[in-house]
Amino acid sequence: MSLGPTAYRITDRDKEIIDALVHRVRVFSIPQIARTWWPEGSPKDASRRIELLDQAGLLHLFRAISHPEITISQPVLSWTPGQASPEFGKASYQLKSRWNQPPISIKCVIATTLAGRSFGGSGGRFPRESERTHDLHMSAIFLDYRRLHPEAIPFWRSEARILWERGGSKTEKLPDAILDFPQGPTIIEFGGAYSKSKLTRFHEYCETIETPYEVW
Repeated sequence: MSLGPTAYRITDRDKEIIDALVHRVRVFSIPQIARTWWPEGSPKDASRRIELLDQAGLLHLFRAISHPEITISQPVLSWTPGQASPEFGKASYQLKSRWNQPPISIKCVIATTLAGRSFGGSGGRFPRESERTHDLHMSAIFLDYRRLHPEAIPFWRSEARILWERGGSKTEKLPDAILDFPQGPTIIEFGGAYSKSKLTRFHEYCETIETPYEVW
């Protein structure tokens, strides 16, 4: 595939970024892309390449107001059927206490509708204002998995994919992501600032369908 009038060939790195945006997550920030795919370069190198993909109609660059990305190196809660229920009050306090910075403007990117069609996934939907902090942190979780457990990435099903597979039905709880392993699925949820009652309801849902989960 060439990039419009430049006739510049799309690279394997381009393909991996676009594939992630049409199949795994909705949005990346430029800092996330830079540290993942340009670890020896600079954010400017990443930004220039993403600008070219934007000009080619495969990605959309935009600015989003979001809470600064927090460090989330491991789940706050992990549960497997048969285990005792976690301490939801303690987990809720931990989730709520991490939001202590004012919002900032972050340069972000999504896949276009053209990219979604070209790569067999979804694209073209900007995150709503209320979703931006959540979606950027789901992307951070995805990138953490990519770094530490790359073998799991082919099994990562995004919320958009799950919704499509359900025919658009929202009658059942819609997880943020599912790792659909051959041996059985694991639900991945970004906890945001979940209350004790919301964590309890989420646990009860997973307990009912007998599915392990991680809340980050």
